Amino acid sequence: MDKDSKRTPGTGISRRSFLAASAAMIAAPRLPNYYGWIPPASPTVAPGFYEASDLHNFGKGKQAFLSNAYKKVTGKDWLTKFQFRGDCVGVGMTTGIDFLNATQTLQKQSSYTGDHSIVAHYVGAKVLAGYSPTTEGARLEWVINFFKEYGVLLAKKYGPDDLTYWNSQTYSNFASGLTDNLKIEAAKHPIIKFNKIRSYEETRDAVAAGFPGIIGSYMGVGRAKKDKDGFFYPSGVSPHCMTVIGVDDRDRPSLLILNSHGPNWAPGPKRYGFEPPGSAWIDAEQYDRYVNGMSDSWTISMFNGYKVKRNYIFW
Repeated sequence: MDKDSKRTPGTGISRRSFLAASAAMIAAPRLPNYYGWIPPASPTVAPGFYEASDLHNFGKGKQAFLSNAYKKVTGKDWLTKFQFRGDCVGVGMTTGIDFLNATQTLQKQSSYTGDHSIVAHYVGAKVLAGYSPTTEGARLEWVINFFKEYGVLLAKKYGPDDLTYWNSQTYSNFASGLTDNLKIEAAKHPIIKFNKIRSYEETRDAVAAGFPGIIGSYMGVGRAKKDKDGFFYPSGVSPHCMTVIGVDDRDRPSLLILNSHGPNWAPGPKRYGFEPPGSAWIDAEQYDRYVNGMSDSWTISMFNGYKVKRNYIFW
């Protein structure tokens, strides 16, 4: 094996593929429609989930399905998204916000008032936090910086500003950034806590507590198919963002990944039958190959700290 073909530590992909993917994502004027996560130039230094909470091993031996929490709160099944541009980061993070709001509503720490705006979060991240209005794609750290400085917005009208629809017209309306009116409205709903997740165990414990994981990584998902048990196996390189919405830490430790490639992504049998379309399970060891110190992966909390009611049920 030549020196350029050696595996990049912790990723399971070759150094040559890793560097090529990084260069392509940063240099290309427009990213493929299916993807859109731009890797950070260097890993962000931030406290991990375990450093911010007392929930170490909270998810050990547990199951939790955040889509069930969403259905209990809203009375409807999750509508799987199909990104139509390089906005997977906007889709992934906004999906996480919607599921977080639902789980915290069940714990009586929040009040669900509607789904959030992918357009506002994606544009806000690119233009106001990333200073990258002319190219597709974003970094998760940009979205987080936007949330820290401004806040979140619902998919609805705010006076003259209409965020109701997730489509090209809405993107065009706000391509140069959000209005002062929207910035004021966002500031009413800040998200206070963001922490890095660097392993299956951290993600397991966060999701079991009701905090979704949002992962930016090189996990190859483009041609994923489920096996007979509902699992997929990453292949190749896909600089991409997805959302972790479930955990099963019993006989086969694993996480449920929700993608933004529509309801037909990863065709095949479902493990339990109620997972949202466009989601699939991944084994802990497979997940750990891609989510590590080099990734751009986070968990989020709407409130100051990780306060969890110990007797909740999400499944």
